[in-house]
Amino acid sequence: MDHPAVIAYRDVMLLTPHKAARQAIAERVTDLERWRGVLDTWLINKHNPQNIAGMLDAYRRNSNGKTNGSGAASNTRGKQSAEQIERDLEIKREKQRRGTWHAGV
Repeated sequence: MDHPAVIAYRDVMLLTPHKAARQAIAERVTDLERWRGVLDTWLINKHNPQNIAGMLDAYRRNSNGKTNGSGAASNTRGKQSAEQIERDLEIKREKQRRGTWHAGV
Protein backbone atom coordinates (compact mmCIF):
# COMPACT_ATOMS: atom_id res chain seq x y z
CA MET A 1 0.00 0.00 0.00
CA ASP A 2 1.46 3.33 -1.02
CA HIS A 3 -0.58 5.58 1.25
CA PRO A 4 1.57 8.61 2.21
CA ALA A 5 1.18 7.88 5.94
CA VAL A 6 2.40 4.30 5.44
CA ILE A 7 5.34 5.57 3.42
CA ALA A 8 6.16 8.03 6.23
CA TYR A 9 6.08 5.16 8.75
CA ARG A 10 8.45 3.10 6.59
CA ASP A 11 10.78 6.08 6.08
CA VAL A 12 11.05 6.86 9.79
CA MET A 13 10.92 3.39 11.36
CA LEU A 14 12.68 1.53 8.53
CA LEU A 15 10.04 -1.19 8.85
CA THR A 16 7.15 -2.32 6.69
CA PRO A 17 3.92 -2.81 8.66
CA HIS A 18 1.70 -5.84 8.06
CA LYS A 19 -1.44 -5.49 5.95
CA ALA A 20 -3.89 -4.79 8.78
CA ALA A 21 -1.57 -2.14 10.24
CA ARG A 22 -1.16 -0.49 6.82
CA GLN A 23 -4.94 -0.35 6.47
CA ALA A 24 -5.34 1.14 9.95
CA ILE A 25 -2.72 3.81 9.24
CA ALA A 26 -4.32 4.68 5.88
CA GLU A 27 -7.81 4.90 7.39
CA ARG A 28 -6.92 6.98 10.46
CA VAL A 29 -4.12 9.32 9.45
CA THR A 30 -5.31 12.47 7.72
CA ASP A 31 -2.62 14.96 8.75
CA LEU A 32 0.80 13.85 7.52
CA GLU A 33 2.71 16.56 9.35
CA ARG A 34 1.15 15.55 12.68
CA TRP A 35 1.70 11.85 11.90
CA ARG A 36 5.37 12.49 11.09
CA GLY A 37 5.70 14.34 14.41
CA VAL A 38 4.26 11.34 16.24
CA LEU A 39 6.67 9.00 14.43
CA ASP A 40 9.71 11.18 15.13
CA THR A 41 8.79 11.57 18.80
CA TRP A 42 8.14 7.83 19.06
CA LEU A 43 11.61 7.12 17.70
CA ILE A 44 13.33 9.74 19.87
CA ASN A 45 11.69 8.31 23.01
CA LYS A 46 12.81 4.77 22.08
CA HIS A 47 9.27 3.39 22.08
CA ASN A 48 8.66 0.09 20.31
CA PRO A 49 8.69 0.91 16.58
CA GLN A 50 6.26 -1.94 15.91
CA ASN A 51 3.59 -0.62 18.30
CA ILE A 52 1.49 0.94 15.57
CA ALA A 53 -1.64 0.86 17.73
CA GLY A 54 0.19 3.02 20.28
CA MET A 55 1.33 5.43 17.56
CA LEU A 56 -2.19 5.74 16.21
CA ASP A 57 -3.47 6.37 19.74
CA ALA A 58 -0.83 9.09 20.23
CA TYR A 59 -1.81 10.56 16.85
CA ARG A 60 -5.49 10.60 17.91
CA ARG A 61 -4.66 12.22 21.26
CA ASN A 62 -2.47 14.78 19.48
CA SER A 63 -5.42 16.02 17.39
CA ASN A 64 -6.03 19.01 19.66
CA GLY A 65 -2.43 20.24 19.26
CA LYS A 66 -1.84 20.30 23.02
CA THR A 67 0.18 17.12 23.33
CA ASN A 68 3.48 15.99 21.96
CA GLY A 69 3.89 13.09 19.55
CA SER A 70 3.80 10.50 22.34
CA GLY A 71 0.43 11.79 23.50
CA ALA A 72 1.84 13.30 26.68
CA ALA A 73 1.27 16.91 27.61
CA SER A 74 3.74 19.22 25.98
CA ASN A 75 6.44 20.70 28.18
CA THR A 76 8.12 23.83 26.92
CA ARG A 77 10.83 23.72 29.60
CA GLY A 78 13.97 21.87 28.62
CA LYS A 79 12.97 21.31 25.01
CA GLN A 80 15.71 20.44 22.60
CA SER A 81 16.30 22.61 19.60
CA ALA A 82 14.88 21.44 16.29
CA GLU A 83 18.45 20.98 15.06
CA GLN A 84 19.35 18.74 18.01
CA ILE A 85 16.22 16.64 17.53
CA GLU A 86 17.00 16.23 13.85
CA ARG A 87 20.60 15.20 14.66
CA ASP A 88 19.32 12.66 17.20
CA LEU A 89 16.88 11.26 14.65
CA GLU A 90 19.58 10.94 12.00
CA ILE A 91 21.87 9.12 14.45
CA LYS A 92 19.10 6.72 15.42
CA ARG A 93 18.10 6.11 11.82
CA GLU A 94 21.71 5.35 10.90
CA LYS A 95 22.00 2.96 13.84
CA GLN A 96 18.77 1.28 12.73
CA ARG A 97 20.16 0.89 9.21
CA ARG A 98 23.28 -0.75 10.63
CA GLY A 99 21.25 -2.86 13.06
CA THR A 100 22.95 -1.40 16.14
CA TRP A 101 19.95 0.41 17.65
CA HIS A 102 17.00 -1.31 19.27
CA ALA A 103 13.82 0.20 20.71
CA GLY A 104 13.78 0.44 24.46
CA VAL A 105 17.53 0.03 24.82
